[in-house]
Amino acid sequence: RILAEDYKLTPTDIFSEDTTYDKAKQALWELSTADRTLMMLYADCGSYRVVGEMLGCSHASVRNEILRIKEIMRDRMEVLDELY
Repeated sequence: RILAEDYKLTPTDIFSEDTTYDKAKQALWELSTADRTLMMLYADCGSYRVVGEMLGCSHASVRNEILRIKEIMRDRMEVLDELY
C-alpha cells in the first residue's frame, strides 16, 4: 500500500525556492551523521515506507524524523541567509 504522504513531500521540498544550492548543501553537511544519512536515504528513495523498511521502523517514525530534520535545515538556512 502506498501512502498519500509519500507523494505530497518530495526530497526537494527540503529547500525553499529562494535558497542557493551552496546554503542547502552546507545545512545538510552540518546535520549529525545519522540525520544526514536519513535525509540521503529519503532523497534517494523518496518514500517514507521504503526508508522505514530499510531501517526496520515504521513509515510514521521516518516521516516524523524527516519533518524534524527539514525544520532544522530551514532554520539553519535562514541563519546562513542572514550571514551572507
